[in-house]
Amino acid sequence: MSEGKSFPHLAWGIVLTMTGLMMFFSIPGKMQDIQAIKQYSSGMNVFLRVSFYLISILLTGGGLKKVFTHFKSGRED
Repeated sequence: MSEGKSFPHLAWGIVLTMTGLMMFFSIPGKMQDIQAIKQYSSGMNVFLRVSFYLISILLTGGGLKKVFTHFKSGRED
């Protein structure tokens, strides 16, 4: 793996991981904002919360996979 190709993958993995973590910790505050909207205050709450947490877990997991794959590949540059 060349240096030019591996660094963008590592950077993308870090960005995905950080985005997923930031999203995970901001969901409670965002859900309060969403509950203030009358259209979403009824039955959509649980669905939206589960969807947001699932997206944040997938982002974090995908980013961590990219980072671990980068370091596991045993680069000998």
